[in-house]
Amino acid sequence: MQIFKAMGAALVLASTLLFSACNKEEEWPKIVSQKEYELTIASKLVPGSVYEGCGNSNVQDVWAGKKEQDGEWSAYWNIEGFEYKPGNEYRILVEETTL
Repeated sequence: MQIFKAMGAALVLASTLLFSACNKEEEWPKIVSQKEYELTIASKLVPGSVYEGCGNSNVQDVWAGKKEQDGEWSAYWNIEGFEYKPGNEYRILVEETTL
């Protein structure tokens, strides 16, 4: 009988902790910085490495991009709202947000 009471108390405690953890409102990440710049995207894709999280990366074709003030090309692969078509060079305005 005492085992059932202890198990019941443990179950109630576990349920309370579970539901209280699920009911917390998620806090949105705070914005650390925002900047806007013009980015030139080359007319053809180049081989590059894409970070996929947890230390994993994947080799795939990426966009070659150059910031307005920078003379060096860098790899870009995820620009929200940008639709790339091979053969066209693009100059786009990018807003970069750091969380």
